[in-house]
Amino acid sequence: MEATIDSGGRLLLPKALRDALGLVPGSKVDISRYGMGLQITPG
Repeated sequence: MEATIDSGGRLLLPKALRDALGLVPGSKVDISRYGMGLQITPG
């Protein structure tokens, strides 16, 4: 699944992914470096 980083450095998660994880505006997430990528988990 692809996401976009905007000019402000924000990462926009696709709606299907937000829905699958139950993320709504204001949701907290944990972001960790994972090898050469990122791991994002609900906080």
